[in-house]
Amino acid sequence: PLIPGLIAPHPSKPWVLMNDNFDSDVNLAVVDLSTGKVLASRKDEKGLGISFSPDGSQVMAGKDDDIRWFDTKTLEPVDTMAGFAAGAKSLSLDRRNDHLLSRDNSGTYVWDLTTGTRVHKLSTKTSLDWEPLSEDGAVQISVDEDYNIVVFDTEEFREDKRDHLDFAVTGLKIAGDYIAFYGKPDGPEKDSAETGIIEIRDRTTLKRLSRIEVPFVTGRLLYKRLYKTGFSGVAISAEGLLAVTTNWVDGYKRGKTYSRLTRIFDAKTGEELQAISRDKKVDDVGFD
Repeated sequence: PLIPGLIAPHPSKPWVLMNDNFDSDVNLAVVDLSTGKVLASRKDEKGLGISFSPDGSQVMAGKDDDIRWFDTKTLEPVDTMAGFAAGAKSLSLDRRNDHLLSRDNSGTYVWDLTTGTRVHKLSTKTSLDWEPLSEDGAVQISVDEDYNIVVFDTEEFREDKRDHLDFAVTGLKIAGDYIAFYGKPDGPEKDSAETGIIEIRDRTTLKRLSRIEVPFVTGRLLYKRLYKTGFSGVAISAEGLLAVTTNWVDGYKRGKTYSRLTRIFDAKTGEELQAISRDKKVDDVGFD
C-alpha cells in the first residue's frame, strides 16, 4: 500500500515504521516483518521524520514546525508539540532530561519538551540518525561526515569525538551491549563497492569486538557494471546476534535487486552462524 522513503525499526519487536513520500493510499504504517502484516496505518502523512520512542509504545513524527506522537498499535494521535523551528528528518528522545534531538538539513537541534523551545544546536555535521547510547537517552551517539564516532551528552551539551572508522558509514544499530556500524569502503568506487563492512563495538567502552565483511551481491549478474550497492537491512539483538541482507543495481539505470539471502552472525566473534534463503526478496530484517 506504500512506497517507503524512510524506515525506522522498533526497539524490541520485529516491527518497522514506514513513511511514504508519494501519493499512495497509505503514507504511514507499522509493519510486522515476521508476518508481513500491516498493524496500523494512516493516510496524508507524507515526508515525515520518524522514530519509535525508546520503549516502542509510541511513534514520533516531525514535519514543518510540529512534532507529533502516535500510539504504536493504532497510529492514533496522542500529543502534538508545535512551534519547532526545524523540520525534522530524524528524532531521538532523552527521557532523563525531557529533551528531544531533531535532525534536518541545517543541523541537529536539542529541544526542551517541557517548554517546546530550542535550547541547543550541535556542531557535529552528520547525515545519520542520533541513537540513544544510554538506556534513558541522556547520552546519544552518531557518526560525523568524516566517519568519526561522536558521543553527545544532552545534559551538558558536550560533543566528544571518540574514535575514527576507516570506512564510509551509512548507518548504525544498537541493542543490548552492542553497537553495529555498517557501510562500505570509502573512495571513488564507493557506489559500486562489492563488499560491505560491519564493525561491532562494545556499547560501554566503544572498543571494537569484531569486523565482518559481507558481499553485497548474492545472485547472478546480467550486466557488467554494479551500481548503488548497500545494506537493505541490518539488525542486532540484545543477545549478540547480527542479521544482514543486501541490495544492488545490476546495470545502468536498472531497478534495484534485493537479496533473497539473510545471513546471521555472532556479533562478538564475527562468525557466520546461518544463512537463510527465501523465495521472495528481503528488504529489511529484525529480531523478535
